[in-house]
This record gives sequence, structure tokens and C-alpha cells, in this order.
Amino acid sequence: MRHKMRQGFTLIELIVVLVVIGVLAVVAAPRFFNLQSDARIATLDGIDSALDSAITQVQSKAYIEGLTAEPTIPNNQDDYIIDFGFGSVEIDWGTLCPESRGESGDDLTVIDFLTLDTSIDVTYEIGNRHTVIGFDYPFQESDLNSRNYSDADLPNGCYVIYDSFGGREGNNRSCPAEGCTCTVRVVDTDC
Repeated sequence: MRHKMRQGFTLIELIVVLVVIGVLAVVAAPRFFNLQSDARIATLDGIDSALDSAITQVQSKAYIEGLTAEPTIPNNQDDYIIDFGFGSVEIDWGTLCPESRGESGDDLTVIDFLTLDTSIDVTYEIGNRHTVIGFDYPFQESDLNSRNYSDADLPNGCYVIYDSFGGREGNNRSCPAEGCTCTVRVVDTDC
């Protein structure tokens, strides 16, 4: 007696396969959709590190040039221009950090010290005091000129914000008692 080989699947087998695929989709889909957020946060962390490196580079060059941070605005700010070979940058007298946008020298900005891949929707906006880089932020140039943003003042978004003035308030002509320190902060609440 010959036995015929069974071909195809039974209805029960097909249902079991579909249930397994459904369970995998429910478990894997949220992780898959979270990849864009993870990639954006990783990009912001890379920008944060690049800004920290640029600050260290500029401050090191300032120290080599014999400059020191001052608690109040000096009479001659021309001493706070440093040549880097590809251009000169104005540094802040209170922090020795590159100004977001200097008015002197070759008008280099802090962005000129970075390599940004704008093909991944990273944009930036530059003011006199702040530079913001990221994917989603509510700032315009006028918002970035002189205001001191505390952590609580920073709106939600997906960005990095650099403050070259480091804590100065009001007319920005003197540092607070604890001194001026430029800051780089990551806001990833809406990535």
C-alpha cells in the first residue's frame, strides 16, 4: 500500500503561524519605531561631544596665547581674537569659549569648528550668545542673542543649545560671583 505525501498546511498550522507572527510584531514593532528617536538622541550626543571638543580646543589656544578669563568686560576686546590658521575667532572674555557669532576677527562661528551632516535633517540657528543645533527647536535668531536660559526655561524639543556667555545676566558686562562658564545642554524631550 502506498501512502501519499501530504502537501500544504492545515488550517490549524496556518493559524498558529499567524499568531506567532502577530506576537512578534507586537513585541518588535515598538522597538523598531523607537529607533528613530534613539538615532536622534545619539546624534545630539555626538554634537554635544563635538562642541565640548571645540570649546577645549579654543580655550587651550587662549591659554597658550596668555589670555585669562576676566570677571568684567575688558576695555580692549581685540585681545580676545585668536587665529586658527583657517580664520580667526572671537572668544568670550568671561569664559574663553568661542562666541556663538563673533563680531570681530574673521567672524567664525562655533559651527565652523564642527562638521555637521545636514543631510539627516540637522539644522542650526546662531545668535550672538547662543547656538542651537538639532532636529526640532522653537528658537529663532532673535531668541538667541542675549537672554540667559536656565534649564527650567528651555522649551521641549530635540536639540543641543550652546551658551558662550556662561551665566551672565542683564547687560552682560560682568560675570556672576561663581564666574562664567560656557555650557552645552542637550534637550531630548521630543526626539
